[in-house]
Amino acid sequence: MADIFIGRRSELEALHRGLDQACAGKGSLALLVGEAGIGKTSVAREFAEHARQRGSTVLWGRCFEGDWQPPYGPWVEALSDIVRTSDGALLRRELGPVAPALAGLLPDIHALLPDLSDAPSLRPDEGRFRVYDAVVRFLSRVAARAPRVCAGLVLILDDLHWADTDSLHLLRYTARAVANMHMFVVGTYREPEVGVTAQHPLMQTLALVRSEAGCQHLLLRGLEYPELTEYLTQAAGQALPQALVQAVYAETDGNPFYTHEIWQHLTEEAKILHRAGRWSTDSSIDELGIPEGVRQVVGRRLTRLSDETNAMLHVAAGLSGEFGLEILQSLIGLQEGDLLDCLDEALEGGVLRVVEDVPPRYDFRHAIVRHTVYGALNPDRRLRLHRRIAQEMERLYAGLERDHAAEIAAQYYAARGLPGAEKGVAYALMATQQARAAYAHARAAALLRQARDLAPTEEHGLRAEILTQLALAEAEALMLDEAQVSAEEAVVALSAAAVEPCVQAEHLASMARALKEGGSRSSVWEPLVERGLALLDEPHDLLWARLMLLRNRYEHIVSEPLHVGHWLGLDPEAVAIARASSDEDAYALTLEPLEWRTREETEAVLAIARSWHRPAAIMRALDVVGRDRLYRHGAHREGGACYTELLAMAERYGSIPAQAEALGQISVSHIAQGDLASAQQATDRVLEIVARLGIRHRLRMFLQALPSVLGYYLEADWPTLAAEFTRFATDPALARIPAGTGPAAYAIYDHVRAGNEAEARRLLVALIPVLERVEPTM
Repeated sequence: MADIFIGRRSELEALHRGLDQACAGKGSLALLVGEAGIGKTSVAREFAEHARQRGSTVLWGRCFEGDWQPPYGPWVEALSDIVRTSDGALLRRELGPVAPALAGLLPDIHALLPDLSDAPSLRPDEGRFRVYDAVVRFLSRVAARAPRVCAGLVLILDDLHWADTDSLHLLRYTARAVANMHMFVVGTYREPEVGVTAQHPLMQTLALVRSEAGCQHLLLRGLEYPELTEYLTQAAGQALPQALVQAVYAETDGNPFYTHEIWQHLTEEAKILHRAGRWSTDSSIDELGIPEGVRQVVGRRLTRLSDETNAMLHVAAGLSGEFGLEILQSLIGLQEGDLLDCLDEALEGGVLRVVEDVPPRYDFRHAIVRHTVYGALNPDRRLRLHRRIAQEMERLYAGLERDHAAEIAAQYYAARGLPGAEKGVAYALMATQQARAAYAHARAAALLRQARDLAPTEEHGLRAEILTQLALAEAEALMLDEAQVSAEEAVVALSAAAVEPCVQAEHLASMARALKEGGSRSSVWEPLVERGLALLDEPHDLLWARLMLLRNRYEHIVSEPLHVGHWLGLDPEAVAIARASSDEDAYALTLEPLEWRTREETEAVLAIARSWHRPAAIMRALDVVGRDRLYRHGAHREGGACYTELLAMAERYGSIPAQAEALGQISVSHIAQGDLASAQQATDRVLEIVARLGIRHRLRMFLQALPSVLGYYLEADWPTLAAEFTRFATDPALARIPAGTGPAAYAIYDHVRAGNEAEARRLLVALIPVLERVEPTM
């Protein structure tokens, strides 16, 4: 009966249309949403079978409840099947330069490509986008691998309501990129329950996807009465009395899972009997005793199982997701034959299901069943069960702790409050390293919160380290409000732990930089810089210089309605110390694009960058040299060549923001040389990349200028451009990004071209006093 599929014609037709469009190269995203048990996964499976029959490649990734799954869990599951069935030569050809970034998520890649080098270190945001782009590129190649390209690729992400934040961010990125791919993405998620607000990660992601990329929402409701009648007819093997069907329909409202459970209940309780080839009952409809609510039905099902099987299920409910025989046997202590009998009974009773045959893996038939079993345990039993599971996992996975660190940490965290739970700190920190290596910053933050809550309050040094790392992870995940709180707590913990001043200053510098690069207000991170500087004595060293280079040295000039960020330059002593060191990243921090350099100084920067080895430092130097050549020295061809080199390097190392920066400046170079066709092509490419980065990315302001510049010679949407640059020029918050008078100048020009002469004059009158205050080079 579990395999019965009825109805859902309109939903399947919509999914088939989506696949047709994907096969034509117009990929999209569709989401199946509905209450628990309504059949979201069943519809996705039915559609997946249709897609396979027409030759499509189908990938499936599931989300699981809790923080124990690996970073980007559903994506890893979906992609791992493809990697495991590939030979090394094909994989090397398909992955190309993105192989190192993807290998951080999929260890099987290293097994197939043992000579693969590690991906170079990038800034957190660049590293995160590198992972996203590697996944999208690989999926695009897999879509082309199908016997016929027109067969397309189907990616199904099941139970997104349990997805980790990093997986949701990757979904958002993919949704922006899929429009030009032979790929159809189908997600399922449970209808938001009471208490789920717009701030929930899933709700935020769906809102952004709708505004940035668009998606199709398919709301699943209960089966209609005729469909439920057919469902029960197939379950019974014959038509049932209409009075019985009506009673079931009234109680279940057409929910397939609940209907299944009630039918099982009535037959197992012998309320309905199969006699003389037909189903009949000796009870009236009122006397059948149809339970109210699906949990009550499941609860009654459990009472019909043996005590040993129920004991096994109570233990299994405390495990994270799927489980195997080995962990069950170590926890329960039954002989193997007896435990197998319990598994048989649970499978036959429809409580458990087989997930994999080799090696055998099991799971509860539905999350509702798991929650019902787990809910029957009192709180003290739950705590002790989780502690016992954690301890048994430590014994069972000895030597493989790294592979199971997140799972063990989650069990200790669920047992917090009991003696010994602090042992979970080490596992949470181990799992954090894995998450950060995969640029799964939100997952790293979640694991560090577990470590913080498990760490003994008296261990100030440990807590200071955890809180510092938590502030970094939250800032890198752009959880800026949370990062501010964690940074404040870290400062208190560092002081309480009596950490050496220079070590404190190092932590403060790291947190301040992460918060600044993440986009926090200067009032949040500047006090960390000043506190760090106050801890350091003469003579000034490289740490002091790094803190000084973080200082926001700009003047906020207000000339209503304009707000201009005027760059004041870097501290000369800090620049000299950083450049005298052997630290390439520190030297790169002294290369500020807004500084004015002579042609000789610009070429000297390029010469020293040629001797460097750190990709991030080299790319920053190439950006600075390219800007100087384009905007200060009039060397448009040489500037374009510099950005072509930057583009190649950014593609090789997977820096998506650097690719966008390079393409934007290449477009400017083409415009300056009169090659408008090439400029338009570069502009189209860069706007597509920035669309994937999101509407709030820092590059959006610069790249908004490209249509304006092209509009000098081609057509442009002048009213929209004028409105955008007016917002940039008049927003006080954006003045801390020292863009000088550029936004105001663009706004004035665009208003003129849009025919808004009065607004252009108003802004020009406000701009003139600003120009009188700044240096002529601006």
